[in-house]
Amino acid sequence: MRALLRKLRRARFRYQPLIEVRIDRSALEHNYVQHCRSFGSAGVAPVLKSNAYGHDLCSVATVLDPLRPPFLVIDSYFEAMMLQNERIRSPLLIMGYTPLVNISRFGLVDVRYVLMGMEQVREIAAHLKSPRVST
Repeated sequence: MRALLRKLRRARFRYQPLIEVRIDRSALEHNYVQHCRSFGSAGVAPVLKSNAYGHDLCSVATVLDPLRPPFLVIDSYFEAMMLQNERIRSPLLIMGYTPLVNISRFGLVDVRYVLMGMEQVREIAAHLKSPRVST
């Protein structure tokens, strides 16, 4: 059903863009593997924020997901929902501000958040029912 809805959505919004960007899957995989080798056991978390810098968030994530990065770094809760809707299984790290209501009400699986300051830390701490320890 989900595949049918995606197909209908694509057909409805079909247009000819002024610029076309093509992603070379093998080059992207090769570059990621080379970066991982350069950093050894530290791990490399690709930054895909802002629609993968205009290269289509879901397309780039689909190429990188099977390589099991420690995180895919994204900008917003909206991007996290998009990736999980596309069945991306890599852990996600949202580096943009996320309101507490989004964090608590719509619990996405395997998503981490960057806290923007002590005010946000205090706000989250005040709403915790019990302390949590992340592993």
